Amino acid sequence: MLDKIKELAGSVQQFQANSAESLEQFRLKFLSKKGEIGQLFDEFRTVPAEMKKQFGAEINKLKQFAQQKYDDAAAALENAVSDDSRHD
Repeated sequence: MLDKIKELAGSVQQFQANSAESLEQFRLKFLSKKGEIGQLFDEFRTVPAEMKKQFGAEINKLKQFAQQKYDDAAAALENAVSDDSRHD
């Protein structure tokens, strides 16, 4: 499970939003309830009790990282759109 978390963190790190559509796809893939991170939270129920603290912390860190990446990309897209409209 830790390998999956690391793999998803790598995918989040590599993401570059080039449109509102790609940003929405990112949100659906990682941040929605049925997305990759949501599935990790579902799988978390099967983790042995002695491992829950470590896995829980890693999943939460991944979720916060993905949310920050999404927020930053949304802000960058919004700035790009407002810059484009000023040049018209």
